[in-house]
Amino acid sequence: MKDAALLATIRASSPPDDRILSRTPDIAADFRIVNSDTLTDHPLRITVTAQTALFGGDPGAPRAHELLRAASPDGVTVVHDKNNVYGCEDYTHSFGNYTPGAVVLARRGECTFLDKLRHARVAGAAGVVVISSEDDRIQPSAEPEDLALAGAIDDVVALSLTQSEGATVSKMVELVDSDGTWRVIMTLRPQRQEEIEVKLEGESRSERKGASRDAGVLHINGHPLVNTRLGF
Repeated sequence: MKDAALLATIRASSPPDDRILSRTPDIAADFRIVNSDTLTDHPLRITVTAQTALFGGDPGAPRAHELLRAASPDGVTVVHDKNNVYGCEDYTHSFGNYTPGAVVLARRGECTFLDKLRHARVAGAAGVVVISSEDDRIQPSAEPEDLALAGAIDDVVALSLTQSEGATVSKMVELVDSDGTWRVIMTLRPQRQEEIEVKLEGESRSERKGASRDAGVLHINGHPLVNTRLGF
């Protein structure tokens, strides 16, 4: 696995960058299913706390909604490629035809987070959402020399989801895969500090309460996602 450069803070050997140091690691991400024809929402939706990478565009920055497609208030379409699940290879098709944009769902592993973002950008995507292989929250980083080789990536966003949160989002994408009428939309919502503190306190209580929950069942807002159909 080549994503050993994942750090919650910048390595001491890396030059300081005020823009990176001021980044808030957490950002709320709303995932919902929308009918492309009627623009109506399906009841199935989830809100998670995503981790922003220490490289690429900062979706939590002021005016991010004006500068980054992934931060559009209208939300962006979540897509995936069954033939490139890790996002470590060149995509064979473009994601640039989505308005206002699309983010690619990819699994962690096989290459760095930076490589996944670079491949997504080349394919016209607004960013990449990486599903971690564990439930610990991680904030992806990259070595300065790798960033220099990557070129301009300030217009795209890299996010990380925990394994359980990512599994739920992945299930939502799979549910709409067989019908082009529905799409999964991601909308980012920067969190204020007081919201983050309440979120952390709530997660602590939830972990204690749900310690015996069946790990093999996906849950959305506390409800099990079992044998779910969208009623196409």
